Amino acid sequence: MAKGSSNRAGSDVKAMSRELRRMSERLEALQASADRIEEVVAVLVQPELLTTLRSVFKDARQLRAYQLSDGQNSTRTIGKLVGVDQKTVSRWWRAWKKDFQIMEKAGSRGQFRGRYALADLASMQAELAAVRDGTLVEQAQLF
Repeated sequence: MAKGSSNRAGSDVKAMSRELRRMSERLEALQASADRIEEVVAVLVQPELLTTLRSVFKDARQLRAYQLSDGQNSTRTIGKLVGVDQKTVSRWWRAWKKDFQIMEKAGSRGQFRGRYALADLASMQAELAAVRDGTLVEQAQLF
């Protein structure tokens, strides 16, 4: 390989490295913006969100258990974190799956995961409240 082509290859690698670093910095800035937007939206929908969540979750322990239900955590782990027996968490999972269709099987060991983010639950509940045609409500009923 000639010396000139070696210098050119080294220059190309440096340019690519700079470009990758610049792209990485831009992605980090975009992620920070997205995180901030999510925080602002959460504050704006909080009153509606709380009303909706109260119709599904009876207390803060249930709400936290739902948030921890990511398909990785076991009933034992979640129970310890929220202060209830693992059988209670299992009962909650089954009820949320049967009554609200907000849970789904996620692991080979029987774990479940929440199907929706909390804000999504509130949004769906608001849509249901706006629709009062009996047929549509029956078909779309989540809560």
